[in-house]
Amino acid sequence: MSIFRKLLIILLAIYGISLGDVKIAPKFTLKDVNNEIIELNNFKDYKLILLAFINPNDKIALNHLKDIAREFQRNKDLKVILILTKLDMSPIELNNFVAINNLDRLNIIVLKGDGWIMKAYSIKRDRNSYFFIAKVGKDFIILKRFDEPIDILKVKTFIRKTLR
Repeated sequence: MSIFRKLLIILLAIYGISLGDVKIAPKFTLKDVNNEIIELNNFKDYKLILLAFINPNDKIALNHLKDIAREFQRNKDLKVILILTKLDMSPIELNNFVAINNLDRLNIIVLKGDGWIMKAYSIKRDRNSYFFIAKVGKDFIILKRFDEPIDILKVKTFIRKTLR
């Protein structure tokens, strides 16, 4: 058995995931507020990636995400990425959204979603979902998915458990 397979089985056991549950995270290429290309592979050095698909008009969901980012801001093993599910935002609206909500100060990467990524991750338009992703070997795997209604306490517990 290869070292990669052994490592994968150990990681899956740690996270409580059976082999039947493993899903490879779709890789993406999107632009951020500075019009720079961002890919999932940019975050390969983080132990855990929170990919949050959020409707920008949902203030409660946005505040929950900001709360998570604040609480785990000092933890260098977690990266928070926000993908907005409102597909018709202009670049100006996107920049205003980031500035008004102080997302850059919380070190949250903000990306505008597109039809491809919404379909790849099975996201319904203007709905909220969290994906926890980890790099294993050459692939990124989805460790856990939270859909609406998202229990913020369960999300924080999952993060703490995974990062310890």
